[in-house]
Amino acid sequence: LGVENFLTMIFSRVQMSTVDYGALPGEVFLDDGNKAIASEMARALTAAEPARKDPCCPLCGGQTFRFLTDNRVRCMLCSNDGEIRMAEGRMVLDIARGEHPMFLDKQAILDHAEWLRGMKSKFLERKRRLKSVCVPYLRDGTWIKPQKA
Repeated sequence: LGVENFLTMIFSRVQMSTVDYGALPGEVFLDDGNKAIASEMARALTAAEPARKDPCCPLCGGQTFRFLTDNRVRCMLCSNDGEIRMAEGRMVLDIARGEHPMFLDKQAILDHAEWLRGMKSKFLERKRRLKSVCVPYLRDGTWIKPQKA
């Protein structure tokens, strides 16, 4: 799911996904069922765009949600909120584009890049104050330092 979310965020199209188990190289193909799945996945590469799997965010296609109070739901991929309800025995997500949608189109990406540039300037302006807040924590607890190889 994490890989699918990443691919969605970079505007890739996930044609098909599956989880097959095998610890050794090629072991997954010792199972005839997995061979059939591999053939199906190869065909999916040139197939038309697949239908979205339910339940999914109607804005970005994400499938990871935080369930809030009062039938509210938030898509964890695009950060937009909405309502969850049942219709004809199926879960329906009514999610609307919010004030700060994440990466739903190219312009949103460009806007976010500009915001990040502004945050760099803000950090440089506040660097000393931020350091003064962090330094006392350097003396707390035991710090683990990696060993050199």
